[in-house]
Amino acid sequence: KSESYQMGVLVKETSYFFDGTPRSQITYNAPAPGMSTVNRWYLAGTPKCNEIYNGNQLVTGEYFTTLNQRDAFVDHTQGTRLSRDDYGQLISTDKIENGQMVLSQSYHPNGSPKETIPYRNERIDGVKRTYLPAGEPDTIEQWVNGQQEGTSVVYQHGEKYAEIPYANGEKHGMECRYRDGKTKVQDIGWLNGQMHGPARTYVGETEKTEWYYRGRVVSKTDYEFMTNRPIVR
Repeated sequence: KSESYQMGVLVKETSYFFDGTPRSQITYNAPAPGMSTVNRWYLAGTPKCNEIYNGNQLVTGEYFTTLNQRDAFVDHTQGTRLSRDDYGQLISTDKIENGQMVLSQSYHPNGSPKETIPYRNERIDGVKRTYLPAGEPDTIEQWVNGQQEGTSVVYQHGEKYAEIPYANGEKHGMECRYRDGKTKVQDIGWLNGQMHGPARTYVGETEKTEWYYRGRVVSKTDYEFMTNRPIVR
């Protein structure tokens, strides 16, 4: 990596591959004060992308294949941004609106979708979905302003395995786990990210219950005593 300065101010930084050819270059305050130009190259030396930012806002961008063919662009803060590795493998596709990413789709090495993530004001906001390499769903998550909220669904072998409630980014409420996507096998209570309350396991007609108080296993009697005891001020 090399850095260039003028009057003690960083104006350009360049990173290199092991053979000494440029990998990426950021030029600051160009083409105008407060803006920056970003250029990236593939290992073979062909351009990967050329971008111009105004602060954190992506103004323009051109994205190329390893054969130097433009396959995506951003113009006047609107468009599609592509991210590829040094050999041209597609990593992600980002939808850009008003210079900010509003939706990101990442991919497994086999090209199948890995994650679909919505953004608002540079934070995850909306329904985030993840997938396994064969295409089966992995999770469906609810996010608000960068934190998990509401109920997230977890899958195993393509079938629903768990419904997990979240509040302020932590497990909070009653988690339900399933067999074959339908038959409930467990209920687990959560409070601010810690197991709290009853944890019930169902096997046929049999029900087994364990009690937790803020992450610690206790008896039902102790749980009822500690949750009903007066608050000491």
